[in-house]
Amino acid sequence: MAFNTGLSGLRASSVDLDVTGNNIANASTVGFKSSQAQFGDLYASGFLSAGTNPIGDGVRVQDVKQNFGQGNISFTDNGLDLAINGDGFFVLNNGGEVRYSRAGQFGIDKDGFVTNNQNMRVQGFVADDDGNLSGIRGDLQVETDNLAPRRTTNLRSDLNLDSRETVLERRVADMGDYTAPAGATGFPSETFEITYADGSVVSVPVNAAGSTDFSAADVVDVLNGQDGLSASATTTYEGMSEADLNAAIAAGNFSFDLEVGGVTVPVDTTGVTDAASLVSAINNAQAP
Repeated sequence: MAFNTGLSGLRASSVDLDVTGNNIANASTVGFKSSQAQFGDLYASGFLSAGTNPIGDGVRVQDVKQNFGQGNISFTDNGLDLAINGDGFFVLNNGGEVRYSRAGQFGIDKDGFVTNNQNMRVQGFVADDDGNLSGIRGDLQVETDNLAPRRTTNLRSDLNLDSRETVLERRVADMGDYTAPAGATGFPSETFEITYADGSVVSVPVNAAGSTDFSAADVVDVLNGQDGLSASATTTYEGMSEADLNAAIAAGNFSFDLEVGGVTVPVDTTGVTDAASLVSAINNAQAP
């Protein structure tokens, strides 16, 4: 009897080592659930047999139980990899035979069906053309042959700029107010010098022909035509007092014509109530 007791312990220990070795071998297996050997005592006599202190007859492995507790969920680069948080199984179709698994490593076969690494097809409830789920379970398939192309409507990008490169735009230059000389009807002939970050200097002639209708808007066009330069201009009024202009606007006794570079630009005076709003209307005027 003592010999059998010792053998039972060796057999139970062997099974326990097998279970432990299997757990270690599958430590990196996706969806694997570890197991635990459960042991029980053996007695030579029954519960109602004679004797108050029966001697045990060794040990036996009663069961090998799996631990179905929630494992760790990790991120992967495969958009079809899935994980179940909580209870449940993935339903797989193995050539008509239903299988269940917690492993969520899936891909797409040549026919577009979602499969695992043993070519078992993942199943789910089929949806109709409107996206409503039905109670019918079937193989999940991704249609890839008849997808209509769609243009990109939103783009987000993260960029790293080279700090060794020069800054593209370093400053804003204000040329100040311009008042035409007495008797002048346009912007006079002038030469602007533009100095770039690399030290190069470019001379830009303005109204070289001495045109009498060369306006501030024409100056802006010339400067905007230069590489790396952006220019703008605004308009102010002179020639009468602000009080007289406001009075004329209030009485409706004024008309306004704007000519820029020989082109008549309409000025919408709707809502003009004073000199400041007239200036705003002029600055917002657009050539037809």
